[in-house]
Amino acid sequence: YKKSLGGSSQPLKVDAAVEDMYDGTGHPRPSSENLTFAAGVAAYGMVLRSSPHKGSATLEMASQLVGASLAFDPNGYRKELLKLIEKAKK
Repeated sequence: YKKSLGGSSQPLKVDAAVEDMYDGTGHPRPSSENLTFAAGVAAYGMVLRSSPHKGSATLEMASQLVGASLAFDPNGYRKELLKLIEKAKK
C-alpha cells in the first residue's frame, strides 16, 4: 500500500495456511455472510453463462450460498436472488 500522498509502496504480507481455513474437526470455518453471498452470486453468474471457470459450481451450490446469507437482507434483495436461482434450477 501507499501512505496518503506517499511516493513509495510499503509491502504487506500475510501468511495463510490451508489449515487456518478449517476448525479442529475438519469442517470449514464460516466466512462472513457478505463473502458467502458474493460467492453465491459469482457461482450463479458463472453457471448461467456456462463459464469455463466455474469449476464445480452448480445452481444448487449458488442456492446454498445465497440461502446461508439471508440474516441481513433489509430490502429483500438476497431473498429475491434466491427465488431467481430456484427458478433457474427448474
